[in-house]
Amino acid sequence: LKGQPFSGFSTKRAAEEVLEDPRIEKVAVRFAFPNQLVVWVKEKKFDYLLVSNELFGLSEKMEIFPLGDTSGFGDRLVISGCGSFSGWYYRPVKSPAFGRVSNFLSAVRKHFPEFLERASQLDFEDPYNVRAYLQNAGTEINLGAAPFEPKLLLLKQMAASGFPAGNLDLRQKNAIFGFVGTAEENK
Repeated sequence: LKGQPFSGFSTKRAAEEVLEDPRIEKVAVRFAFPNQLVVWVKEKKFDYLLVSNELFGLSEKMEIFPLGDTSGFGDRLVISGCGSFSGWYYRPVKSPAFGRVSNFLSAVRKHFPEFLERASQLDFEDPYNVRAYLQNAGTEINLGAAPFEPKLLLLKQMAASGFPAGNLDLRQKNAIFGFVGTAEENK
């Protein structure tokens, strides 16, 4: 278009063409008269690290991202136990395992969002149990299967006084069973 007038140029069509790239989340195209075209692009970002047949990025929309250099991702929540991945990058994965991950994350964001900041890993290997590992407390939590809301509310109440080190089991309805303390303390 260099040296040609803007007449006949469709900003809507240009935006649609940019959005065909699966790495792009949003785009805005506008004229800045007298002689400029402004294109604003927001790339998709991943929120979690997915351990599968290799290490991937995973967004809240269950989109898989390839990872080149893995340095600098140490503070991301790790999600494991979803099976191996072979598919398209930057597109949502639709499988029962990723559906469980999505449902669990949705319940956590609604009822106890701080839990995602405290957890270092979520393991979905067992189809009847979600296992969480907390960052600094050395705590392993078995959350069982859905519904997660009552379990998250119990955890939220417990978090107010601090999570103990050890294993917590919330698989039974409205109850927490725990092995509290470190293995060395209980010998």
